[in-house]
Amino acid sequence: MALALDRTVIAGRYRLVHFLGEGDRKRTYLAEDTLLAGREVALALVKSEAAGSDPHGTLREVEAICRTGNHENIVTLYDQGIAEGIEYIVFEYLSGGNLRDYLAERKARREALSADEVRRLGRQLARGLSHVHGSGLLHRDIAPANIDGARRKSPVVLGGILHLVEF
Repeated sequence: MALALDRTVIAGRYRLVHFLGEGDRKRTYLAEDTLLAGREVALALVKSEAAGSDPHGTLREVEAICRTGNHENIVTLYDQGIAEGIEYIVFEYLSGGNLRDYLAERKARREALSADEVRRLGRQLARGLSHVHGSGLLHRDIAPANIDGARRKSPVVLGGILHLVEF
């Protein structure tokens, strides 16, 4: 799916800014919500082959995230729908990058994580997973690429708080 990012608007409100990453089911972009004063969001466009092979996959993911309610270690869902035949999901944009990239950067610099960083990471991940499991759900894709950091609160590893994404 080749998109002219500077001109592409999804669902009449989400203007694509740049490509963030790609998984098995979705391509994710940084986008601006033009109806909410340009708030930055992560807009995930479901690949047509994923939608075709599992037509209810997006709905299951959205329902799972909604069942968890609000939690500081779980990404916030803002919107979902279908625009011009393409399924999309809109999440809060987490500017801190993901754990996979953070660990790769640390490895490239030959910097080991301190025991405090490992404990902080583990606590935050455990809190998020505990909340998910307490909601009667099982996160099926725990991987460093699906653990994002936000630069919102006190500076800790990844510059903020870990969030589970990709349910």
